[in-house]
Formats: sequence, structure tokens, C-alpha cells
Amino acid sequence: MSSRCIESGISVFTAAEVRVAVIPIGSIPPEVWGSTLDALSSFRHVSLSASRSFYQEGGGAGGNKSPLQHMDWASAYMHFRFLQGEECKRRSRMFELYPQRLILVVIGVVYCPQWESMEEAVREFERACKQFPECMVRRCFAFDPSIAHILQGGGAGGGGAGSMMEQLVMFPPGGRKHLEQHLELWMHDLTARVLTEFELWVLNAAQHSIKLTTFADSGEFTGQSVIDEVAKRLALGDEEVREKRRWGRLMKIKGDYCLMAGSPQDASEYYRTCVEICRGSDALWCGVALEGIAQARILTALSAAAAFELSQAGGSSPSSPAPPHQRLKSQLDAPRSASAGGVHQAAPRHSLRGSQRTSTSRTHIESSVRELLNEARVYYKKREVLGMVGHTRKRALLLWHAVELMRGDAGSSDRGRCCGWL
Repeated sequence: MSSRCIESGISVFTAAEVRVAVIPIGSIPPEVWGSTLDALSSFRHVSLSASRSFYQEGGGAGGNKSPLQHMDWASAYMHFRFLQGEECKRRSRMFELYPQRLILVVIGVVYCPQWESMEEAVREFERACKQFPECMVRRCFAFDPSIAHILQGGGAGGGGAGSMMEQLVMFPPGGRKHLEQHLELWMHDLTARVLTEFELWVLNAAQHSIKLTTFADSGEFTGQSVIDEVAKRLALGDEEVREKRRWGRLMKIKGDYCLMAGSPQDASEYYRTCVEICRGSDALWCGVALEGIAQARILTALSAAAAFELSQAGGSSPSSPAPPHQRLKSQLDAPRSASAGGVHQAAPRHSLRGSQRTSTSRTHIESSVRELLNEARVYYKKREVLGMVGHTRKRALLLWHAVELMRGDAGSSDRGRCCGWL
């Protein structure tokens, strides 16, 4: 039963990762495809402070205020998980409980010498995107264009809405470093667009759109008997009970989008509201919201610890040629097991270091995270959702390894062992 909720490649960042499908459009030489995937893998963690110049609060229309009132732009990151092939086509049945398992961004890769018409390439990209109905942001990256291709594109690049060609981004020919420089610009643009879409979803999500009969509610998942299923349906006959459950579940999903947006503090507030509403009426969703609070605390502590080290270093050490946001990104990077699937992940240059662990240990999060996860397991056992109990044990193991990175009394050898799990 645990296989229904535990995925391969789970890490400390999984609950906050935005899933990106990277799909080839037409024929692409293997070396071009491989170099593109390698370049993308270096943007698993994108600084929101570096993306802020591309950002328009509330979608840039109607004067909407951002729902992310506690966003810490100085330390916030958006985490991406790039998937390809069958990995991105596999649809989880748990997506209503975990929207992080949906493909929310699609990047198409076009090798221009294989296409005479860029408009036809973009049409093919549009057709390919139909297999990802929940996708919020699309980009079609075109490489090695000729002058004729550029003229066909008509100044294409970066629009999130409007005509098809506005989704087209052309990269001029050049070496790997040249590619990474241009890709960095457009990944910051994409990050800002994703952030805006998440904000709009949180602002506009309606209570009536939340389902009460998901796969996670079915007897197939919970293992409940037919009698229990009938009793549950009778309980849902009360309109007040239905509305209460919908509202609680909406709060949990809003928390998930805030976590993916890079604001764990806002996410924690939504999760807490969900717990208050669902505590006595929707045990499964109460449990996953408690897990969300624990995840938010871990991510807050990791970001604060990395920011602390950068502030201590002053960001101007001559021995650190990389700018501060790049050093922080490399500290967040961690090896992902080959079993995780998807795009090859670049090896990290740094791990969380001593001063980070020392500063984070002052937050005393270990006991609170342990308490939250144990409470979540209690709620799963109430519903006899044995698969979720196993899922929480796996999540707890990963979080304890993250906590070990932050303990001031851990030795360097222990620290090295822990890094392999993140």
C-alpha cells in the first residue's frame, strides 16, 4: 500500500519542488539534447531575489496584492525538478492530495536546423503540451536559429500569454558558457512567471472547485470496508460538513502552492488553518497538513542557515569568485539518486557547512518537527491509512537527516553521510 504514496527520488525539497516536463519537439541530435539537459540541471534552485526584476506583483493586473505576505526575498528560492521521457508522462493518482506531483511547467526544446518554419515548430509544441492539462507556464526554447528563423520568430521571447509565438525563446548559437548565460536570464523570467501564476491561483481558487471524492478518499487507498464507505457518504450528505471539508482542503492546497512559491512561512499559516478545520472531520488531510508544517519549518531553517553564512562572509570574499546567490544555490544543490529518474542532476559543489548548522541549531526545530510528524501518523492511524503511515516514516527519515546537518555537535564524517540523503 505504501507504493501508492511514496515516490522514487524523494528528498528534503520534494514537497516544495515545481515539476517541469522537458520535452523534445521534433528531432534533436543527442549531443544537443544532452547539453541542454545538463545546462537546465544547474537551475534546480533559482534565487527569487535574482528573479525579482522580472516579477509583477499580483499578476501585474487589477492592482492585486500578493498573497505571499511573508515572502523573504533575500533568502527565498524556487526549487525545480526537471523530468523527461516516461517520468513526466506518468500521472500520479495522488495529485489532489499532493499538487506538487502535477506537471505545472512545460519546456519544449527545438533544434532549429531541423525546422523550416518556426511557426510549425511552435504548433507542434502546443500539441505536445496538451498531455499536461494542469500546466501553468509554457516555454519553447529554440537553439541554433538562423537569421531566417529569427525573422520568423518576430522578436519572440518570454510572453506567458497571448499568441503561440510569445512562448518561443530563441537562443543564439554559441558555446556552453554562452548558452548558460542566456539560459540564466530566461530561467529567472520563467521563475517570475511561475511565481505570478501561483499567486493568482492562491488569490482566485474557489472553494467549490475542491473535490471530496478523490482517490485518497476511496476504499482502494484507505482500505476501508464497504460499510465504512457507505457511512462516509452518508456523513457527506450534510451540506455544512461538505463545505467545512472543502474549505479545509482548500487551505491545505494553498499552503502547497505557497511552499512551491518559496514562502514556507505563508505555507505554514495555511497548513495551520487546515489543521484547525480538519482536525475532527478530515483526518487524512489534517495529517498531510501537519507534515506540511514540518516541511515548511525545515525549509525555513535551511534557507536561514545559508543566509546566515553569507552574511557572516559578507559576500565579498576574494576566495569566492561566485556571487552570493550562486554560492547559496550550490549549497542547496544535492545529489539525487539515479533511481529518481528525470533529467541528470549536476553534482553539488558545496554542502551545508559548520556555521550553517550552528546557526540553524538555535532554532530548536528538531523537537517540534518530530512532534508534528508523530501527530500526523496518529491521524493516519485513525483512518487506518497504512500506506500514509509508511510514507510518513520515509519523510521523517529524510527530515531527521536534514536536522542532523544543522546540529552543532555533529562531526564532519557524520555530516558527509547525511549529505547523501538530501
